[in-house]
Amino acid sequence: MEEELYKEIDLIISDLVENTFIITGKKTDSNLHDKGVAFLKANDLIKNERHKNRYVANSSEIKDIQKIGIKNHLENKNNIEYLETQIKKLTRDNLRLNNWDIRFRWYMAGIGFVIGFIMKHFIDK
Repeated sequence: MEEELYKEIDLIISDLVENTFIITGKKTDSNLHDKGVAFLKANDLIKNERHKNRYVANSSEIKDIQKIGIKNHLENKNNIEYLETQIKKLTRDNLRLNNWDIRFRWYMAGIGFVIGFIMKHFIDK
């Protein structure tokens, strides 16, 4: 995204927090403002109120986003999603290895039982 859009989104979020979670659609650069509002709506951070140009925060993350900025928030979110996919992948691999280990132990127990039974049978005769 463009730096101007990041700055506009940060301004929208600041207005949202300062004005008891309500934004009005009166801005000088309405196209950029509309893009910012559309971005926030697409990410479920704001929702429409009854009036056409009034929005209410839809997420408790708004204050955190105001502190760190939308650009840093998006980078953290992408990093978190990447780490979550890595955790899922590693968990799947770990379960696969554990299943193999369990099967191997059962096979060894079965083979040991059969060998023990055969040896006991030959020793007793």
